Amino acid sequence: MTQFSATVSRRTANLLLAGVGVLGLAGIVAAFSVPVAQPPEPVVVASKPVAVATKPAVPVAPAAKPPAPPTTYTVASFIPRPANFNHGDWIWNDDNVPAGPMLVLVDVKTQLLHVFRGGREIGVSVIMYGADDSPTPLGIHPIRWKKAEHRSSIFGSSMPYTMNLTGDGVAIHGSNVRWGWGTNGCVGVPVEFAKMLFAQMNVGDKVVIVKSGTPKAGQSVPLV
Repeated sequence: MTQFSATVSRRTANLLLAGVGVLGLAGIVAAFSVPVAQPPEPVVVASKPVAVATKPAVPVAPAAKPPAPPTTYTVASFIPRPANFNHGDWIWNDDNVPAGPMLVLVDVKTQLLHVFRGGREIGVSVIMYGADDSPTPLGIHPIRWKKAEHRSSIFGSSMPYTMNLTGDGVAIHGSNVRWGWGTNGCVGVPVEFAKMLFAQMNVGDKVVIVKSGTPKAGQSVPLV
């Protein structure tokens, strides 16, 4: 029996091996290659304008200006008092007198303090006032502060029912009102009268101090 053998040339074998190598490398590259995704194209959505209902603006009225403070105070009436009205004497009568703006008028010449409510006098008292070397200051003085139990920081004396008028300590307060005595500028009234006055007056109320300028009924007292 005849035996056949297939003989492959060296060149053919090399070509076959080279082909297998190329195919294998291509397969490896294909296996590890990751496709790159392309970014999607933007989608444009047309939006419709949305109508927003608005309420009409409500007009705001300008704030009303506060009324200007009065520039005068009209005196309507006085309490009858005896002709013999001496130091230590006083009268208080506010029966049937309605509420109203207050005013204290001090006349250092007549040595009287008048209290008015709504233009009507409700109290009057003989006073002590400042000596010649420390006169009671004339003019218009709003009450700066009140203190029922007060003692002078300068003289150490008791000043019950103090109603301060100036920055240097001049005030209306309760005193032992006597003939021939003076003060260091303050207006002294009997203590019981000072207590009633203290209850009626508020901080900011006007005290007008004059020298022989007491008006008559129907006349006005300047407040500025």
